[in-house]
Amino acid sequence: MTLKEAVDRDLEDILAWKLEIEQRDRPPSSRDVTLGSNAATFPATVFYTDVRQSSALTDNHRRETVTKALNAFVNAAVRIVRHHGGEVRSFNGDGLLAFFFGDASENRAVVSGLKLAKVTRLLSARVQQKWNMHFDAGIGLARGTVMAAKVGIRGTNNNAMIWPSEATNFAAKLGQQAKAPKRLAVSAEVFGAISQDLKTAPLFWTFRSSFWESFELPFAGGRRKAYRTAHHMNL
Repeated sequence: MTLKEAVDRDLEDILAWKLEIEQRDRPPSSRDVTLGSNAATFPATVFYTDVRQSSALTDNHRRETVTKALNAFVNAAVRIVRHHGGEVRSFNGDGLLAFFFGDASENRAVVSGLKLAKVTRLLSARVQQKWNMHFDAGIGLARGTVMAAKVGIRGTNNNAMIWPSEATNFAAKLGQQAKAPKRLAVSAEVFGAISQDLKTAPLFWTFRSSFWESFELPFAGGRRKAYRTAHHMNL
């Protein structure tokens, strides 16, 4: 079979797939999803990180240096997410995609975001001093129903999981928008669900006002309200 014949055949077959979609309460593993056979949906708070101008880092610094900085960031992000009950499901080289599910998922995701914002601030200062590198990252959170499916072709290392949903897209959009000093941005749905102590300044502050700022951004042909903060939390 020629390449053209194989592609033409697969185009017809794939567009005619009838996937069995299973509803779950948490993200499925790769073993739970079969390419071309089934998919799953689950409710989650989506956690997305994005390193600012990562391509400029490789343009201006040695590859080994950039690799160290990125690994330090991703290592901290994974540890924080896992500590608070989230699951990391995708790495994109300079960031990650994770999901929080179950009770108080919004609270746990926001706490994770505030802690990662703290680490990012510390990491930024260290690499600036050590390598004169400008390193920054944004964190985006959104809530919704996510689909899990596989794309690619059958065979080892030829397919991967994807997580299509409006929540995934909006979390990514928020992560791409967030930057120092407001490194954490969350959807209005996430903000509305978190506890009051995560919305207002700590008791020892003189004025117990909100440390979040509301803003709007274009999304899906309209404008969507969200919240961002320069606050952070110690590990």
